[in-house]
Amino acid sequence: AGAEARAAALHLTAVVRGTAQISLDLAGPRSDGELARALAAVLDPAEYPALTAVHEAEAAGGPGYEPEGLPAELAFGVDRFLDGVEAWVTRTSPVRPVPEP
Repeated sequence: AGAEARAAALHLTAVVRGTAQISLDLAGPRSDGELARALAAVLDPAEYPALTAVHEAEAAGGPGYEPEGLPAELAFGVDRFLDGVEAWVTRTSPVRPVPEP
């Protein structure tokens, strides 16, 4: 429906703009090493165990999200947002999409 499609487009724009702003902020005068040290200094593993684990995995250089075309952070957010929209459409649409071959 028109209102829902407009809302989805608005939120997708917010995801892209927000990620772009964060990327610009992170690309500022600080280096990645500086940012990693700053995060390590403020992350309390007891209070934020999941965030600490994510930070440690990234610092260790493990496998990451490697899409084609877009920066990884943006592509991941856009892909997850669109996954959610697709799931919502599938649940609420009276017409079921034809599965891809």
